[in-house]
Amino acid sequence: MEDPPAGRIQQDDEEKDENFIRANILSEYGNYQKAIEYYDKASDTLKDNDVLFNNYGVALDALGRHEEAIDMYDNALAISADYSIAMYNKANSLTYLGELDEALDVYDQVIAIDPEYMHAYYDKGLTLSSLGRLDEALELYDEIIEQDPDIPGPWMRKGLLLDAQRDYEAALEHYDVALELNPDSEEAWNGRGNTLYNLERFEEAIESYDEAIDVNPQSEEAWNNKGFTFFMLGLHNEALKSYDMAIDINPNYKQAWYNKGYTYHGIGRLEEAVECYEEALKLDQRDEVLWNNIGNALYNLDRWQESIPYFEKGIEVSPGYEIAWNNIGNALDKMAKYAEAQPYHDKALEFKPDFDYALYAKGFGLAKLGDIDYGLELMNQSLELNPNYDHSWHAKGEVMHWMGKKEEAIDAINNSIILNPMFIEAWIDRGKIFKEIGNYEEAEISFKEALNIVDNLLMYDHMDISNLEKKAGLLSTLKRYERAMVCYDQAMGAEDAEKLRIKKAELLITFEEYDELLEWINELPNEEIDSQILYFKARALHGLGEIDKALIALTNSLEKSGKEGYDENIHVFKARLLADMERYEESMVCFARKGLGPSALTTRAEIEMKMGNNADALLSLDKALSKDSTWLPAWKLMGEIDIINGDHKKALDTYDNILGIDENYIWAWLGKAITYFKMGKDKKAMSALDIVLDMDPELEQANDLKNEILKAR
Repeated sequence: MEDPPAGRIQQDDEEKDENFIRANILSEYGNYQKAIEYYDKASDTLKDNDVLFNNYGVALDALGRHEEAIDMYDNALAISADYSIAMYNKANSLTYLGELDEALDVYDQVIAIDPEYMHAYYDKGLTLSSLGRLDEALELYDEIIEQDPDIPGPWMRKGLLLDAQRDYEAALEHYDVALELNPDSEEAWNGRGNTLYNLERFEEAIESYDEAIDVNPQSEEAWNNKGFTFFMLGLHNEALKSYDMAIDINPNYKQAWYNKGYTYHGIGRLEEAVECYEEALKLDQRDEVLWNNIGNALYNLDRWQESIPYFEKGIEVSPGYEIAWNNIGNALDKMAKYAEAQPYHDKALEFKPDFDYALYAKGFGLAKLGDIDYGLELMNQSLELNPNYDHSWHAKGEVMHWMGKKEEAIDAINNSIILNPMFIEAWIDRGKIFKEIGNYEEAEISFKEALNIVDNLLMYDHMDISNLEKKAGLLSTLKRYERAMVCYDQAMGAEDAEKLRIKKAELLITFEEYDELLEWINELPNEEIDSQILYFKARALHGLGEIDKALIALTNSLEKSGKEGYDENIHVFKARLLADMERYEESMVCFARKGLGPSALTTRAEIEMKMGNNADALLSLDKALSKDSTWLPAWKLMGEIDIINGDHKKALDTYDNILGIDENYIWAWLGKAITYFKMGKDKKAMSALDIVLDMDPELEQANDLKNEILKAR
């Protein structure tokens, strides 16, 4: 029994209209957008050609424009009411739109007109299945098979249905019968491959996809499915080659573009992922997952502000898309806008109260805002729902670290690494905590493990900016400074290397290599000298004691910054520089802007203290801590003001609060020692100083205080 062609264009050999012929050729080659232009022209003269309107609808369907496609099929049916192919295509469009009951009625109309139209039976069965009427669907296929068991189509379609019901073994049996009856069924081989994929028998799935490709080398679906199966096997290059084959066959194949982007995303090649997602987006702008994934890739590139409009577009397409709501919150969290992020996490939880990702993110944000107990409670709820969520364990570890519970922090971070051994940030944080508690061997192991992971990622793309930056940072941590410099230099010729230039400058400042930094800056081309580079030039000059030249460089930096956008760090440094020159009033002008971050507010408080305005300084510190309750420099200054005010009990409470966040914060222990000394409690002061000097035996302030106490005795 031969089915009429469906879901594809029909030829009308009697029609000689040039626009119609050209449109059909373009459709056959997958250039649907251009084909539509010619169908539109042809429709002006061929108003009674039912085949033209059917083919016009097929092209619109291929571009995801299903409502418009239905209008075209209706035009064809108005010309020929019993045109079964157009009627069948209309039913398919209705299923794409989720209008399943109406689609079912149209399939029945097709069958009434043409009882031998087997695809209508098959798709009626799939529609019944989608409506949850599984018994009716299976009964329909069984009736067809019983009438003529030698037709391969019903066996294959029943296999599809059984696969959808996750009865994979039974599905395989039906595909095998279909292939015995017709070994050249591309659709059956492809369906068999999909079922084997669902059984995680990936190598066998690839064999089935290869059979489909042998039958039809132009099977874009088989090439695409083969590619994603390679991805699941970790064979990423093979996966990308397969997607490219699918795209060469059909450049408008959205799923292949999407899967190619997803594969690049999975191996950390995020810029390329965005490019592929953008290609898929050109073909379907009503896919909320696509919008979200582009945002997610930009988020992972640390382009948080840029990611938000993409998440917003996902929400515009699907207002109840909880993942996109939560991701906007995540992006705001990354920008330290924790309070602003909370409503977005709440919205995600409104749509999905047991959304583990949102519970963890909301909890982490609350902890940063100072509500550590409730924050931890939410993170624990997240872990109860999903004990295998690596990021939630990592976040819990971070909070435990802030609370000074370092052993518990390590346990939580270890759990995140067990779940995801490639979790670079978790390895880095593990190393930092072990370093803080003096376990330098474990710290080094952690940093080296993170470095190995980054090196493996760089094997795929040795010029990936994000990974080169991580590698250079890890090399710096491991005190391999020359290799870190080489790593930064390696990326200087790459596109968007600005971040690496800044990191290199930061490294040179850290190790007080001021002359080397100035020499390097002087060798840079003018177009690469932006506000940030001039800022580091000013810092180097300041380090060399050339204050006037530093101020000139900083003024130039601010001029460029005005063109490039406000940069808080530059303004804060200018304030420090002016304060060092005792030009306090001028320095305060640098803070004349709303929305200052905790670092800027703390610096403002420091300068206000130098001016003797301790009350104003306390207001600035309160604002800093309202933005980040764990910001230790602000707490440290509060303790100093308490000492100046002679409120020693309050000072001790402040320092104890700091040590509750980080028990190894050396300035809190020193502050306690100074406070006890001021109170005449020399023994307690010496105990605190012993802790300080264990951490840093060379700390000048601690040694001076110790000598003063010993002399007093």
